[in-house]
Amino acid sequence: MYASLKKHCDSFHIYAYVLDDECLQYFSSGEFPSLTALPISDIEDEELLRVKSDRTLGEYCWTCTPSLILGTIKKYNLSHCTYIDADLYFYQNPKVLVEEMGNKSVLITPHNFSKEYHEAIKFGKYCIQFMTFKNDEYAMKALLWWRNACIDWCYNRLEDGKFGDQLYLDDWLTRFENIHESQHEGILAPWNNLSFEVVREGNQFVVVNNETKKRSPLIFYHYHGFKFIEERYHIFKSYLFRRMKIDYGSFQVSKSANTLLYGPYSEHLKNKASIVRVNMEDDIDVEGVAVYERNFENIFKSNS
Repeated sequence: MYASLKKHCDSFHIYAYVLDDECLQYFSSGEFPSLTALPISDIEDEELLRVKSDRTLGEYCWTCTPSLILGTIKKYNLSHCTYIDADLYFYQNPKVLVEEMGNKSVLITPHNFSKEYHEAIKFGKYCIQFMTFKNDEYAMKALLWWRNACIDWCYNRLEDGKFGDQLYLDDWLTRFENIHESQHEGILAPWNNLSFEVVREGNQFVVVNNETKKRSPLIFYHYHGFKFIEERYHIFKSYLFRRMKIDYGSFQVSKSANTLLYGPYSEHLKNKASIVRVNMEDDIDVEGVAVYERNFENIFKSNS
C-alpha cells in the first residue's frame, strides 16, 4: 500500500497504528519517510480499555477504527483525514475520490457487490476500506456517534442489524448531514470484480462495466483475504518438496483481474523487503506465509 501511494502521489503522509513493538520498530526504521508509526496505546482511553478484554483482536481493531481517525485529526490538527485499509493497492492517485466529495464532510464507499455476491449486502452496503472525514462539525458528529456505537457493540457476527464496525454506516445518508457516497466505479475488490473487466491502456489500468460498458480508471484494488500458502510435503521429518500457492479468499476472481492485478501484486509481495515478518499464528511462518503440512508418514503407518 505504501509503495503504491509513493508511486502515484506527490505528497501524502500515513499515520500507522501498530499492535506490537516489532511492527513499531520496523516502520520506524527510516525506510518509510512519509509514515509515522504509532502504538495503538496512543488512542486507547478508559472507554476502549474497558471493552478490550471482551473483544477478539480483530474485533478490537474494528472497535478502534473511529477512535483512530478522531484521535489522529485531533492530535495533528488535520483539516481532513482518510482512513485506508492496509490491504489496498493504488493504481492512480486517490485524490480524485476526495475531490469527488466536494463540499461534503464525509466520504463513504459502497461495496458495489457483483450480482453473484449480492446476498453479502447483509454485512453492510458500505465498506470501511476508504473513508474521508473533514475536521468540521458534521464529520465530528458522525465520528463521535460511530465511536460510541463501536464501543457499545462491535463483534464479528450479525446481530440486531449490526455487524462489526461496518453496518453502522448503512443509514448515514439519512442519519447525518453532508455525507457523500462515492459514485466512482474504479474501486475494485473481490466482492465486485466480476462486474468488470480490467484492461491495460498504456501505463494505466481501466475497468469496464460488463453491463453498461462504462470505462473508469482503476483507483485501487482491495486485496481482501489475499495470502500466500506454502504446502509442505514431508515424511519422517524430511521435506519432499514445497509448493507455493495464492489464496484469494472466499470470492471468485475474474481472469483479467487475476492476470493484470493479482499476478504483479503477488510478485511485489514476494520481495522480502515488502513483507513484514510476523508470527501471529501457529500456521503462519516467520515470513508471513500460511503453512499447511502434508505428512506422508501417515500413509506408511496405515499400510503397515
